[in-house]
Amino acid sequence: MTQRRPFLFALRFTFMTAVLLVFAAGTGLRGQVTGPNGNGGPETKLNLSGLGNINSPTVKAPAVRVLQGTVQDKEGAPLKGAMVFLKDDRSKKVRSMTADEKGSFRFMDLSRTAEYEVWATVQDRKSVTKSVTSFETRDDITRNLKIE
Repeated sequence: MTQRRPFLFALRFTFMTAVLLVFAAGTGLRGQVTGPNGNGGPETKLNLSGLGNINSPTVKAPAVRVLQGTVQDKEGAPLKGAMVFLKDDRSKKVRSMTADEKGSFRFMDLSRTAEYEVWATVQDRKSVTKSVTSFETRDDITRNLKIE
């Protein structure tokens, strides 16, 4: 039984090293396994070059935008309590929120690559639907909605 343990340890270690090398190869990293006699063994070391500065981020966080605005009546007075809807044209998901006492609304974390439609309702009245496109370069977008 004591002879099997070193074998199992070596087998696990070899498997884990192979998995790491496959990962490194898939990411474009160069790897080298060396041991005391140059071919691996119980004191095997793994050298991955091509990492560069590990502390520097290599993947950018997805860019997001904010959509804000106010809901107003035909005279320009804010409409407190208006329901504001935001529809993602790709996924067809609709988010909603209630305008605050100043008629303001704010949708956070909007994708730069998605297209959106925004509109508001109060009782049985609805505003004109406005668009937010992926071609807009601003991260802070304003759409004011007027309910006649």
